[in-house]
Amino acid sequence: MKTVTAILMSFVVAVLAVRLGLSHNSDDPPASLTKHEVAAKLETLAKGLQLDAVQKKKILPILQQEAPQLQAVKYSRSLSPLEKAVQLKQISSSFDERVQPLLTPQQWQKWHEVRAEENRQLAQKLESQR
Repeated sequence: MKTVTAILMSFVVAVLAVRLGLSHNSDDPPASLTKHEVAAKLETLAKGLQLDAVQKKKILPILQQEAPQLQAVKYSRSLSPLEKAVQLKQISSSFDERVQPLLTPQQWQKWHEVRAEENRQLAQKLESQR
């Protein structure tokens, strides 16, 4: 159980780094970042939630659709940090709605816990930027 929690927390930190722009210093979106990030995110989810092959196959297109949306918000120069947070929350909620039916109740509970921690960390980050 501790291993699963550690893997999922690593995932949360990686997602936050990507969403908050901590992993890239340029204002321009990287050209081929999304394929690599999607693959890494899928593998982290697969390990942390113990996804089977069918679940991975169904979640992959959802992640592929989410990645460019996240990049667009992350690199937007017209959005304030609060507006970015709101849009990221909307993207995350949409992802959750589409993924929930693919997960078992135990996997969904674990994902819900991870998402709550992710939201807490995002709120702390935004608070520290004020």
